[in-house]
Amino acid sequence: MTDRASEIAYATLLADDPPGWEQVLHEWAARYREEVPGANLLVVDLDSWSYLFHLSAPDPDATIADRVVAAWGKSALAPAQRDRARMRSHPRSVRADDHKGHLIAHASGGGYDINLTKMDSGLNTGRTPEGKKFRAMERHCAQHPGTPYFIRSLYDDDSDRPTAFDVGVRESGGWWIERFANGES
Repeated sequence: MTDRASEIAYATLLADDPPGWEQVLHEWAARYREEVPGANLLVVDLDSWSYLFHLSAPDPDATIADRVVAAWGKSALAPAQRDRARMRSHPRSVRADDHKGHLIAHASGGGYDINLTKMDSGLNTGRTPEGKKFRAMERHCAQHPGTPYFIRSLYDDDSDRPTAFDVGVRESGGWWIERFANGES
């Protein structure tokens, strides 16, 4: 995995209130296209969340999976109880220690489909030190509707399983930004 994400000056780009998502979106797309030249990126808006998505479908010779590059927006109350049948129908990972994790927590208004990713179970459930920190960020968003939040998926191959995530949540004192490995590759 390349470590170009550390080059993104999140605190500077997101200093405005509300955050300057356009600048961050430009950086995410530019960094992704350094790794995947000619990537077909599109923005999908769903409720209070937006997703930068790599769509390979128009290219019959594409070797890179369709996948989410980043998601961002403001937390909202969970719309309803989890749709367990919908969760079951989402493709499973070949990695035994993976869950179908939400990029945007369900408790913060995150949905299904585009919002689900292959996520290490320890990170997703908070059973590891990194997972505890990740879950604390998710809880903060859920407990404070309207909180700006982002998650960026990092990949080191052509699959749809991220190797790491950059996660940011705005607190009263500024941005709390972390990078989390997605388990062992």
